Amino acid sequence: MRITFTAMGAENLSTEAISAVLKQAGHKINLAFDPSLFNDANYFTKPFLHKVFDDRKGLINKIISQEPDILAISVFTDNFKWAVSVAEDVKQILDIPVIFGGIYPTAVPEYVISQECVDIVCVGEGEYPMLELVNSLTNGSIDYSIKNLWFKRNGELIKNSPRPLIDIEELPILDKELFENEVEIDRMYMTMTTKGCPYHCSYCSQNFMNKFNNRVEGRPKEKEYAYRDYRRRSVSNVMNELITMKNKYNYREVGFYDSVLVVNKKWTLDLLGRYKEEINVPFRAIAHPLTINEEVAIALKEAGCFRVQLGIQSFNETTRK
Repeated sequence: MRITFTAMGAENLSTEAISAVLKQAGHKINLAFDPSLFNDANYFTKPFLHKVFDDRKGLINKIISQEPDILAISVFTDNFKWAVSVAEDVKQILDIPVIFGGIYPTAVPEYVISQECVDIVCVGEGEYPMLELVNSLTNGSIDYSIKNLWFKRNGELIKNSPRPLIDIEELPILDKELFENEVEIDRMYMTMTTKGCPYHCSYCSQNFMNKFNNRVEGRPKEKEYAYRDYRRRSVSNVMNELITMKNKYNYREVGFYDSVLVVNKKWTLDLLGRYKEEINVPFRAIAHPLTINEEVAIALKEAGCFRVQLGIQSFNETTRK
């Protein structure tokens, strides 16, 4: 089965995670990347310059040339309109199913699947739902009962229930080959060691995901779910990835894009000790003010951390201070 992912502006870790699972099962994966210069939905937008450098025709032609059996797009709020426009253009030429997944379709699945160009929506985690979908297509027909997936079928909307959260220790290493011709992986290696977040910050999508995960069938209805939903790979698992990819790309910097990297002090100190000895390149991370103390701060610095990003948004002035 041939699957084309398309992405805009920057490397996408969720796309790499799903691609790794699909490749492990023997499927053919391609990427159609839109640099979206001066309108990348992430960092830098200049509409006039974007019109000059835009190559939408080239992007669509690349997707068509890859002859995919299915088109998949990881969607967040800022790239939703772009994703719809790409799907619409592709649908004019290819009669293939289009699936949208990611935080935006998970938050507003009814709205996303109401788009004429969208056939399937993935709500929640996408690694194994996508694999089951592609396997069913390979076998000749779509399995409309796959959990986490919503389908359109003959005017009917099929809403399958969420599935239990996966064991991230079992996932293969991110498929960096997918983006290696589009971004400078040797400059900065992006990764995540966790899924979820133990905090409930009202402004953050992870707060929504904590509530979404309560909908899993058979789950006890408790008040606080965050720590259960927060899943962390073992230090050995993380180090295996970092060492493997350092040997392959010889990267000069690492970016840990976990919502909060330093939740557990013992795990953090174990990781930082091995990182310093076996990787020893500068890195950046995201944390929470309550997870940073003197011991952790010193360990971060000694291991090569040059930047810690902290979210402190609050209406309460005392909290901000």
